[in-house]
Amino acid sequence: MKTSKDSINLTVTSTQTKLLIVEDNRDHWILIQGILSRCLPTATLVHTAGFQETINLLVEKQTQEWELPKLMIIDLYLPTYQEGLQLVRHIKAMDSPVSHIPILMLSASANSTDITSAYQAGVAAYMLKPVIEQDWLTNFQSICEYWYNTITLPPTYYHL
Repeated sequence: MKTSKDSINLTVTSTQTKLLIVEDNRDHWILIQGILSRCLPTATLVHTAGFQETINLLVEKQTQEWELPKLMIIDLYLPTYQEGLQLVRHIKAMDSPVSHIPILMLSASANSTDITSAYQAGVAAYMLKPVIEQDWLTNFQSICEYWYNTITLPPTYYHL
């Protein structure tokens, strides 16, 4: 059971958090940005749109643990299925602490092969992109509740 002290620490952690959203669809990025800004108003949202841009950012921030995201939300189709999976595999093959950052895969695909492949590549969760805006809000409120109020993520440390 969490004490009030734990809640205070959690609030401090969530206000300092960074989320990396990898989404190549500009309309989806704008929607996600708006919803996450409501769910985690003090979080820093970082956006990339593809494989190389994401890897470059993570390599640049790799030794600056305070700059690394606490959670990555990655679209499966960037714009292809292979590119999204390749990105997850590449991240999971990187050195710690980058390889330990949880990845939530976001996709419009309910195909069981896509879902299985994403988990095999190393994602922590797979979420279907909703069709209705209210469902986006509901789903992201659940994500924020789970990742920032229910579980405890380990601290991020760079190891020489």
